[in-house]
Amino acid sequence: LGRMTMMDIVVRKVDGNDHDQLQIASHLLLHYAHFLVDMRDTNTHNQLHYPGQVLFYDIARISYIIDSTRYGKHTIFIAYADGIPAGIGGITDAGESVHLFILPEYRGYGIGRKLIEARLNDGAWFTSIHFENIPSQNLASSCGFVKGHRRGNTDIWFAPGFIT
Repeated sequence: LGRMTMMDIVVRKVDGNDHDQLQIASHLLLHYAHFLVDMRDTNTHNQLHYPGQVLFYDIARISYIIDSTRYGKHTIFIAYADGIPAGIGGITDAGESVHLFILPEYRGYGIGRKLIEARLNDGAWFTSIHFENIPSQNLASSCGFVKGHRRGNTDIWFAPGFIT
């Protein structure tokens, strides 16, 4: 792909009845699952460690996200860079901003920020970020999120305006 100076970035909310959009979302979520596998592979504290494998849990989670989107209990946004699916992000029915993922070759172009903006505009008010995920923490902070409390190995971050 090579480094370009400008990309046309468009973020679209997925219609739960549009099979083609759900296919694209599934594809991006599978890339996200592989990314999580890579993260698990570097985590020596993981007791259920299966190096290099996408687990049944990962596939079941993708299926759950897609089904929840079909039934209006979950919202998915897809970011397109020059018309090509480049990233994904979602919102749970509780308002949590979840599964922000940008394909590696599209990182650094502001796509994550645009997905965050779209989710904030659609009602997201918090997110969970692994305490060791510094790039995501930096992005959340730069978008106005405020770090709250820790829950397990994740920190809860609140959207701008929710904590004074």
